[in-house]
Amino acid sequence: WKNLATFVKANGVKVLLGTEVTCNETLDAQSWIWAKGLLKMLGPAHVMGLGIGNELELLYTLGNRRKVAPVTPQCIEKLWAGGRLWKQWQATVEEFDAMGFSSVPLTSVFGGYALAGSPFVNTKKSQVATFVRKVLKSYGSRFVFTFNFY
Repeated sequence: WKNLATFVKANGVKVLLGTEVTCNETLDAQSWIWAKGLLKMLGPAHVMGLGIGNELELLYTLGNRRKVAPVTPQCIEKLWAGGRLWKQWQATVEEFDAMGFSSVPLTSVFGGYALAGSPFVNTKKSQVATFVRKVLKSYGSRFVFTFNFY
């Protein structure tokens, strides 16, 4: 991370940094540890935002394609209806803020399928609308939308 942090600071740029939300909580915790290491080196002035989770609306489609974090119906149930995503999101933001980043924007990266509702999809397997309502209620305009359209 040292070379990246040096480059970022020397060029006065900012980083949008992401951390995973998968069906492997150990992997997620390690991803966050790595992210925190880089965040400490960069400091708030060089962080554009923190992304927590990537294309979670499509997670249920992965099945066993990702061997280190196979996706099961039980995982999807726990993540959305069981509240694991929301709890992990809040815990991550709490740590992020305690590190001095409380003014830095927050996001989750969504793909186009997230917009398959009014405006967001909200099925048992993909509860984006419910998540967005919670995050906006808790974090307001600090939350910013990020979309990947392929």
